[in-house]
Amino acid sequence: MGEPLSMERRSSGYISLMACHSSVAELAGPSPVDVEDPNVGRWLRRRGSEATSTTAVRVPDGDQFRALDWDRVVDDVMRLAEGLIGAGVGIGDRVVVIGPTSYEWTRVDLAVMSVGGMTVPVYDSASPDQCRAIVERTEPRLAFAATDDHVGMIHDIDSDLSVHRLDPDALDDLAAHDESTGAELEHRLEQIDGSSIATIVFTSGTTGEPKGAPLTHHQLLWTARQTTHQLDEALGPDASTLLFLPLAHIFARHVMFAALEAGVELCYGRSIDDVPDDLRITRPTFLLVVPRMLERVIGGARKRSAGWRRPIFDMSIDAARAFSKAQNPGLLLRLRHRIADRLVLRKLREGLGGRVQYVVSGGARLDPELAHTISGAGITVLEGYGLTETTAPVSVDSPKEPSIGTVGFPLPGLRVRITGDHEIQVCGPSVIEGYLGQIANDDDASSTNPVTTVRPDDDFDGAWFRTGDQGEFTEDGRLVVKGRAKEVIVTDGGEMVAPAPIEDALRGQPGISQAMVVGDDRPHVAALLSLDDEAPTDDERRAFVEAAVGRVNSSLSRHEAVRQFRIVDRDFTEAEGELTPTMKLKRDAIEEHFADDIAAMYDEADERST
Repeated sequence: MGEPLSMERRSSGYISLMACHSSVAELAGPSPVDVEDPNVGRWLRRRGSEATSTTAVRVPDGDQFRALDWDRVVDDVMRLAEGLIGAGVGIGDRVVVIGPTSYEWTRVDLAVMSVGGMTVPVYDSASPDQCRAIVERTEPRLAFAATDDHVGMIHDIDSDLSVHRLDPDALDDLAAHDESTGAELEHRLEQIDGSSIATIVFTSGTTGEPKGAPLTHHQLLWTARQTTHQLDEALGPDASTLLFLPLAHIFARHVMFAALEAGVELCYGRSIDDVPDDLRITRPTFLLVVPRMLERVIGGARKRSAGWRRPIFDMSIDAARAFSKAQNPGLLLRLRHRIADRLVLRKLREGLGGRVQYVVSGGARLDPELAHTISGAGITVLEGYGLTETTAPVSVDSPKEPSIGTVGFPLPGLRVRITGDHEIQVCGPSVIEGYLGQIANDDDASSTNPVTTVRPDDDFDGAWFRTGDQGEFTEDGRLVVKGRAKEVIVTDGGEMVAPAPIEDALRGQPGISQAMVVGDDRPHVAALLSLDDEAPTDDERRAFVEAAVGRVNSSLSRHEAVRQFRIVDRDFTEAEGELTPTMKLKRDAIEEHFADDIAAMYDEADERST
């Protein structure tokens, strides 16, 4: 794109590069922090030997959580690694793992990498067809599954594949081994280097078929190191977090690596349904969440504030948002905020365990109004941005100077540019070399990477990964993500509309559970809406929703306004293939499933216009 015209070093250590073509802007993070370890197994051993705290993780034990120290975690992983060698797992072999987030999941993951294998995660909510596609493309040597249904699903795909249960007793049985495997493990830990593939993670498939992203040992460790450096203030010696997001997603996996890298106490949640109780018991200091969880926290609290408490709740939330947005809040606003804190906001903090200081949101766009609500409740909100292809984070906001509405600065060692058509592109050590192509001949024992990769032109521009997301830089060099380029709606009049901010605003209205905006090649924007318990069920329902849509439209330009809506009879679900595990909309599937509703909306508009 030409040589840089100007370079400006900012106080934060970031360098702004304005390229020769004024339509292209590039931002480079500070110099990266070095990674000491060549592979995951040796990294884990070093972390165990250097840890200053005794507790590494906490695991569910009935209605409480039991502490495991670093020696126990390292021993659990290494014994299982020796068991995997005894079970025939060689360097470069793929091992499928399907099950909910748990310490056992992590134990298998780290053990597979320690012997030079490649972990292949499958969501525990995956359909048989989704599981089949991953298994057939990766040709695993072994599989681990959490439930009888998971075992049956894998055996339906490959009846000869050895499947082990993902539970403590089964893993301990597998870890029983003879002494010869210990010597082989030590040999492999010396042999595996940073360029060896550690895992193959499949993308969520929101804009097409999922693709397999091979990530190396160096990429996993390098990204964890840069993230902990960037978030150092939030990861102090007393820091702890609760992990409940699916480990099959690169965001949760990165959280696991970063927590172990920083020595943060890592608590494994029992299940999504148990998160409220788990928060109360574990009392974490920071949380990694997807935006939908925060929506449910606020929505659930509002639902519990019935009757005369509802107006008090709403006024308190308004005060929290106003306080968060105000740079210099006046006396009246400070008084309103203090009253709101005593009546409502304190209870919101208690609902998150009572000790949470930071919430880091990722996986999907965070509505700024929702972020201001959490911030006004006394919790610092940090938003991050990343993709599977970048080993999770590209950027994350600064704990010292958070800026709601942005995803912060690039990680150390990464470069981010915005092209003339506003696409975000990323270059750096954490970017994959290409997608899974095919498995090479297993007889080629000389290679520790028996996986070929392909680099589609649509996804790569030389060393730059084309994210497909649109964005811009703020004046102080922070990244703002506007939405997926492929999701931008173009009406039949040629007007462009980004659906995500409108959907965020609609979901933020009382009574609206989910929303998807449509309008591609149509005369105007419309929306599919599902409702929750706050919406009336009688004749007032239509007027109630019209009022909510009207409030959203009041902040939109004319061409963005939702002219029509259709109330659908159910939420969009992951089970129906309409949501990813991190609650992102799969638009093509929703449009297909609700095609009649969409057609009816526009037919009604045509009838009214004639």
